[in-house]
Order: sequence, then C-alpha cells, then structure tokens
Amino acid sequence: MHIMKKIGIKFILSLAMFFGCISLFAQQTDENKNRLEMVQKIAQIQARANAGDAQAQYELGVMYRKGVIPGIFETPDNKEASRWYAKSAQGGCVDGMVSHAGMLYYGIGAYGKDLKAAKEWYSKAAKKGSTYAVYALGKSEQEGWDGNPNDEKAFQY
Repeated sequence: MHIMKKIGIKFILSLAMFFGCISLFAQQTDENKNRLEMVQKIAQIQARANAGDAQAQYELGVMYRKGVIPGIFETPDNKEASRWYAKSAQGGCVDGMVSHAGMLYYGIGAYGKDLKAAKEWYSKAAKKGSTYAVYALGKSEQEGWDGNPNDEKAFQY
C-alpha cells in the first residue's frame, strides 16, 4: 500500500510537470503566433506604403516615430518617420499632413525646422477638415511664425 502511494504521488507529480510544460509551450506558441501575425501585418502595411498608399505611409511613419514593435522597430527613428509622413502628406493623407507639419514645426526628423513649410502643410490639412490644423494655424499667427505675431488673425482661426 505504501509503495502504491509513492507510485501514485510520483504519477501525479509527473502529470503536473507534463501539463505544466504543455501550458508553457502553449504560451510560447501563442506569443510566437502573435509575433508572426504582427510581422505579417507590418509587411502588408510596408507593401501598401511602397505601392503609394498614403494611409499606409502614415501608419508606417507612426511605427517608426514610436518604435513600439519589439524586435522590429524597438527604437524610434524620427528621420525615417518624417520621410514616411512627408510621402503620406504628398499623397493627400490628412493625418500625414498634420504629422509632417508637426515634425517641421519642431525640427524633428530628416527635414529640420521649417515654420513656413509647417504652416503650408497645416493649411492644406485644415482645408481637408483637420481641426487640429486649424488650431495650429491660429497658433502660427499668434506666435508669428512669419515674424509678425497677429492676435487678430489668430482669433479668426
């Protein structure tokens, strides 16, 4: 009877270890599956961006700007982000226009600080309905991005 208890305990421990390993393997498999899905999604966005899809170009810019994908884009790359935002803006994407203008305003990325160009892109985005771009245009007048602060013009925005 004592031997049966020992065998029973060993058997139960063996089963626990076996199922614990399966659980760990399943967890790793799920992580690998999620990573594979993420890589596939990024590849699709990259392909669309390379084909000229302005929204995909914007999304790729965001990925480079944030550096949020472990093992792929771990470190933000503002130069590459600004290039994709510029392509997106030129392709007519409002979010791309606003992001490109912001990078130009702050002097972040591949193109340096250019308040005149930033204002032009905010203006284009405002004409397409961006409320943030309208705010930025008011700010541009208030701060005098052209060298002449003008509160009256700012208020008109």
